[in-house]
Amino acid sequence: MATKHYDWRIGEELPEIGPHSLAKHRILARYVERYIEIVTATSTQEQLNITFIDGYSGGGRYKSGRSVVPGSPLILLQTVAAMEVKLNAERPKGFRINAEYIFIHENRNHTDFLRQEIERSPFRSELDNKVRIWTADFNERVEDAISIVRARSPRAGRAIFFLDQYGWSQVAFRSIRAILDQLQKAEVFLTFSVDSLIDYLSEHNLEMKAFGEIDIDKGLVRELIKIKEAEQAGFRALIQNGLYAHIQSMTGAPFYSPFFIKSPEAHRSYWFIHLSKHREARNEIGMIHWAENNTTVHHGGAGLHALGLSLPLQSLWEDFRGKLR
Repeated sequence: MATKHYDWRIGEELPEIGPHSLAKHRILARYVERYIEIVTATSTQEQLNITFIDGYSGGGRYKSGRSVVPGSPLILLQTVAAMEVKLNAERPKGFRINAEYIFIHENRNHTDFLRQEIERSPFRSELDNKVRIWTADFNERVEDAISIVRARSPRAGRAIFFLDQYGWSQVAFRSIRAILDQLQKAEVFLTFSVDSLIDYLSEHNLEMKAFGEIDIDKGLVRELIKIKEAEQAGFRALIQNGLYAHIQSMTGAPFYSPFFIKSPEAHRSYWFIHLSKHREARNEIGMIHWAENNTTVHHGGAGLHALGLSLPLQSLWEDFRGKLR
């Protein structure tokens, strides 16, 4: 996972990971385990083809107090390897997870550091074979990633995209639409810093290109600004619910489920959203919500109901928008 709060340079000290990031990593590992269990449930199955794309991969390692912990690229590699060992032991004819990985980050220091970490790991032999590392902006390479998935799995397009962006506008919604439109069985995890976006809502920032990246036009920006400036009780929850509905609509995901995460270090709240085309996937992520319901990750919060808008608040949002027009 990469944010402006984390920086990797070869020869320098590892960044210290925050508890909110550890929570996201737990969610990712648990979901990948459960995902593999579900899609390999047929006892006669001997192989699974899948691609994992980490669009903001970072350097692969962190400090956590006195310990060193893996980042999302190594978590994916380790989790899949452990599941393959488990399934291989359970199946009379054995089992193979034919997984490939694409790790992307636009910062060369981060991708160089990640390459070094994988070279030092048990997965060294998979570099530039099963494991690709790209130094690039995710949006500029998303079609290349989609093409690789389709070539490996023409019928299913089975892939998990982990898009742990910093802020709220690095991942263009057109990229998510392309993934879900072209890959029947793709799923997306998206980090979205909702508090940061709310802080940017002002007439001064009305022309920001970033709003266009998430398909928010000037009219909607002005509506959100009016709600913010009115300072009505619960205005932040009203804006969040409007943005939540916007994300679901503009990404084209029929099924969606956000974790509400509070970063005590940054004093910011954000969403870690699971987007997919399948009800079963949403149901499974809901189970992980409850398992991860602690002081860092909440099943809902700050006015947001994690599995959908509450009817009273949705009505309040519509009523408030009506008064602004």
